[in-house]
Amino acid sequence: MSHVCVSIKRLGISIAAGLCIGVFGAELGNPVSDPVRVKSASDEARLAMKGFSLPDGYQVELTAAEPHLANPVAFHIDERGRFFVVETFRHGQGVLDIRGRRGWPNQDFIDSLTEERLETLSDELLDADLSSRTVDDRIAMLRYYMGDKAERELASETDQVRLVEDRDGDGVADHSSIFADGFNQIADGLASGVLARSGKVYFTNIPDLWLLEDEDGDGIAEKRESLHYGFGVRVGFLGHDLHGLKIGPDGKLYFSIGDRGSHVKTKDGRVVGM
Repeated sequence: MSHVCVSIKRLGISIAAGLCIGVFGAELGNPVSDPVRVKSASDEARLAMKGFSLPDGYQVELTAAEPHLANPVAFHIDERGRFFVVETFRHGQGVLDIRGRRGWPNQDFIDSLTEERLETLSDELLDADLSSRTVDDRIAMLRYYMGDKAERELASETDQVRLVEDRDGDGVADHSSIFADGFNQIADGLASGVLARSGKVYFTNIPDLWLLEDEDGDGIAEKRESLHYGFGVRVGFLGHDLHGLKIGPDGKLYFSIGDRGSHVKTKDGRVVGM
């Protein structure tokens, strides 16, 4: 597991080695939020709570469940007690796993192969993934093998950040809204980390570290900046993503990434790769 840290002090952003990182442009897909995807309220969570084993003196209470959130991956509570929740709708519907590589190619590609190449296709796909050195390499590789299936299957769902609030102060969520979505590009996901601090929300979603800000207080992030681009140069194992955001005692933002690698260009043109 590789660990990265960036400074969030006034003077800019830097990684542990002291290399300045610029603000990079990154593509956003179209918002595809659909409230229908979130289940209505049920007793599922409360029934699950009955199976919890708790130490003496402890109790468990339900703070939030459907319809206020769905498919949570990570969350962070800000200074106002609001929950910023990372939700995934791309798990199994937009983010691949190297272990399922035999199912990547579209039928036209498979039909074009010789019997000999078909027999070694699994090894070929593994080698192609391991050969990727940038996010663009990974995108090109997927488009080569998947054809139009890449856009159709990898860009249909979005991961998102949801804002969940307890507005009446009774300890139970009573309001939620989509803080940011549209993260449905071919290279995106899984979204898996979030940290809210002083009105700024840091959100990790391969291939980007995002800075999200709600500038007018309506619960929606109008400002979106990709502070770092280039994480996840390989498909790798599903779940070996960009996550675990923490502010260190040195004022830097730390996070981790698994075996999916990175190729991040610094402000002065150097490359930070893993």
